[in-house]
Amino acid sequence: MIVLAWLRKEPMNLKTFVKNKVAKIQELYPNQLWKHVPSDQNPAYLVSRGVDPDKLLQQKLWVNGPTFLSGDDYHN
Repeated sequence: MIVLAWLRKEPMNLKTFVKNKVAKIQELYPNQLWKHVPSDQNPAYLVSRGVDPDKLLQQKLWVNGPTFLSGDDYHN
Protein backbone atom coordinates (compact mmCIF):
# COMPACT_ATOMS: atom_id res chain seq x y z
CA MET A 1 0.00 0.00 0.00
CA ILE A 2 3.00 2.28 0.43
CA VAL A 3 3.65 2.24 -3.31
CA LEU A 4 0.05 3.30 -3.98
CA ALA A 5 0.60 6.32 -1.76
CA TRP A 6 3.80 7.17 -3.63
CA LEU A 7 2.02 6.97 -6.99
CA ARG A 8 -0.68 9.38 -5.85
CA LYS A 9 1.65 12.19 -4.84
CA GLU A 10 4.21 14.46 -6.39
CA PRO A 11 7.54 12.60 -6.32
CA MET A 12 9.58 15.67 -5.29
CA ASN A 13 9.37 14.86 -1.56
CA LEU A 14 10.46 11.24 -1.93
CA LYS A 15 13.98 9.87 -1.60
CA THR A 16 16.01 10.03 -4.82
CA PHE A 17 15.67 6.40 -5.97
CA VAL A 18 11.94 6.24 -5.27
CA LYS A 19 11.42 9.74 -6.68
CA ASN A 20 13.01 8.74 -9.99
CA LYS A 21 11.01 5.51 -10.27
CA VAL A 22 7.70 7.15 -9.34
CA ALA A 23 8.32 10.04 -11.73
CA LYS A 24 9.01 7.61 -14.58
CA ILE A 25 5.85 5.58 -13.85
CA GLN A 26 3.79 8.77 -13.72
CA GLU A 27 5.34 9.92 -16.99
CA LEU A 28 4.68 6.63 -18.80
CA TYR A 29 1.21 6.06 -17.34
CA PRO A 30 -0.42 9.43 -16.68
CA ASN A 31 -3.92 9.61 -15.19
CA GLN A 32 -4.02 5.95 -14.21
CA LEU A 33 -6.14 4.57 -11.40
CA TRP A 34 -3.96 2.35 -9.25
CA LYS A 35 -5.57 -0.19 -6.92
CA HIS A 36 -4.41 -2.68 -4.32
CA VAL A 37 -4.51 -6.37 -5.27
CA PRO A 38 -4.82 -8.65 -2.22
CA SER A 39 -2.18 -11.40 -1.99
CA ASP A 40 -4.70 -14.18 -2.47
CA GLN A 41 -5.70 -12.64 -5.83
CA ASN A 42 -2.21 -11.71 -7.05
CA PRO A 43 -0.54 -14.22 -9.43
CA ALA A 44 2.91 -12.84 -8.56
CA TYR A 45 2.34 -13.96 -4.98
CA LEU A 46 2.58 -17.60 -6.10
CA VAL A 47 6.04 -17.12 -7.57
CA SER A 48 7.29 -14.98 -4.71
CA ARG A 49 6.27 -17.72 -2.26
CA GLY A 50 8.15 -20.45 -4.07
CA VAL A 51 5.50 -22.42 -5.94
CA ASP A 52 7.33 -24.90 -8.15
CA PRO A 53 7.28 -23.93 -11.84
CA ASP A 54 5.72 -27.27 -12.82
CA LYS A 55 2.83 -26.60 -10.42
CA LEU A 56 2.16 -23.06 -11.66
CA LEU A 57 0.21 -24.32 -14.67
CA GLN A 58 -2.12 -26.14 -12.29
CA GLN A 59 -2.97 -22.89 -10.51
CA LYS A 60 -6.10 -21.17 -11.88
CA LEU A 61 -4.84 -17.88 -10.50
CA TRP A 62 -1.63 -18.18 -12.54
CA VAL A 63 -3.34 -19.33 -15.75
CA ASN A 64 -6.45 -17.11 -15.69
CA GLY A 65 -5.44 -14.22 -13.47
CA PRO A 66 -7.57 -12.83 -10.67
CA THR A 67 -11.32 -13.20 -11.11
CA PHE A 68 -11.99 -9.50 -10.61
CA LEU A 69 -10.25 -8.73 -13.91
CA SER A 70 -12.95 -10.56 -15.83
CA GLY A 71 -15.84 -8.98 -13.92
CA ASP A 72 -18.15 -6.34 -15.36
CA ASP A 73 -17.17 -3.75 -12.77
CA TYR A 74 -13.41 -4.06 -13.34
CA HIS A 75 -13.04 -0.57 -14.81
CA ASN A 76 -15.12 1.11 -12.09
